[in-house]
Amino acid sequence: AEGFDIALRIASLPDSSLRARKLADIRINLVAAPEYLARHGRPTHPGQLGEHRCFAYTNITAPWRFVGPDGTEVSVRLQGPLATNSGEAMLPALRRGLGIAMLPDFIVGDDLATGRLETILEDWTPYGGALHLMTPPGTLRPARVEVLIAYLSEHLKT
Repeated sequence: AEGFDIALRIASLPDSSLRARKLADIRINLVAAPEYLARHGRPTHPGQLGEHRCFAYTNITAPWRFVGPDGTEVSVRLQGPLATNSGEAMLPALRRGLGIAMLPDFIVGDDLATGRLETILEDWTPYGGALHLMTPPGTLRPARVEVLIAYLSEHLKT
């Protein structure tokens, strides 16, 4: 409707060859700074997150959903002191030990590698999202769009 030929979207969407094509899974991490965990303790079950200062990354679906080691599914609805649609904007508060957040690898990967942030609830898998290529319905697309779709599909496939 806005005149775009293609869009990339990170979300939980159904696979479809007409409107959405899944390109890659996005790993989601529940993270906190070591200083936060030293002061407030390390949760061992998603149900304990309500006792913590959790930051909402609004690009990840609420409530936070997890699958346990035995396949148990748990949903947690949280209200925290910070909500933003920019994970990068959340990083300074996380690094200072002010809370817990659920963020994708591409935002927190460097901080996890350096130890500035740690993953928590390692036995619980957060529901992840995926990178989808979105196109308008229909089969007629300009050649440049078809070439871009083929390139992205090949280089970003799961």
